[in-house]
Amino acid sequence: MINHAGANRIAPVVHYIEQHFEQDLDIQSIAGVAGMSASTLHEHFKQVTTVSPMQYVKSLRLHKARSMLSSGFKIAEVCYGVGYSSPSQFSREFKRFFGFTPSEAKNLTASME
Repeated sequence: MINHAGANRIAPVVHYIEQHFEQDLDIQSIAGVAGMSASTLHEHFKQVTTVSPMQYVKSLRLHKARSMLSSGFKIAEVCYGVGYSSPSQFSREFKRFFGFTPSEAKNLTASME
């Protein structure tokens, strides 16, 4: 059963994350935007989206990164462009999430052209 009141409280948070995903977001800053404590935000967000706020941020960043790589952006541009400050962390999380590295994603796209 969907909790519509919860969804109404979380929708602006999702919108905020989508508009600011490349910035340095943490649970405290997102909770502040939501006007909730971090634990309350986490609970409501997970009820509505099935993932935690930070998992949502990571997923959004990595999907955007994959799209940018397929559009021809350089890996370093993508890394910093989606909010990562460490190329090695970006590569690790990308590989863990998609099962292949950013350079493999870039090469896959190049070979399809």
